[in-house]
Amino acid sequence: MKGCGIPEEGLVKRLVVKDHKAWKELYDSYSGYLTSICRRYLRSQEDVRDVLQNAFIQMFNAIGTFEYRGAGSLKAWIHRLTVNEALR
Repeated sequence: MKGCGIPEEGLVKRLVVKDHKAWKELYDSYSGYLTSICRRYLRSQEDVRDVLQNAFIQMFNAIGTFEYRGAGSLKAWIHRLTVNEALR
């Protein structure tokens, strides 16, 4: 699965300082995965796009509160944010 091989800890550090290249890397690495999550909850492609966009906005705004806890923690965090947004 795309996104599993990126070094999360370094990426998180770059995301916290709002490095635009890091945000693009996060989007490129995880948008397909997160889109498939959204499709489990939503029928409309338009709704999927809206939820995905809102989830990335939430990630951007909340990255400062994210606590890196080891490999996979970033992926778990963005997964949870996306599911919660889809359920709203």
